[in-house]
Amino acid sequence: MKQTVGIFFIIQSFLTYLIMDTFYTPYRIVDKVTSTDLKTGVTTISYGSPGWIDWNYVIPSIIFLVGIYFIWLSRNEKKYEDRYY
Repeated sequence: MKQTVGIFFIIQSFLTYLIMDTFYTPYRIVDKVTSTDLKTGVTTISYGSPGWIDWNYVIPSIIFLVGIYFIWLSRNEKKYEDRYY
């Protein structure tokens, strides 16, 4: 049962990641004019992405790790069952 739940969590985390990657743009570019040199006319622009977008991928990562833990836990229980019976 734990192995089935673990496989479900792994598949669900991959599908969640793919949906988020498809429908949401993870790298929104924020333009900021940093400085303009008045002698040459060169303008420096810095690009970056907001930090809150990276947190969207934390939940699927945690679910993926929980799925791996359930599979690992179920395989260890099978070893102990074979040893004692």
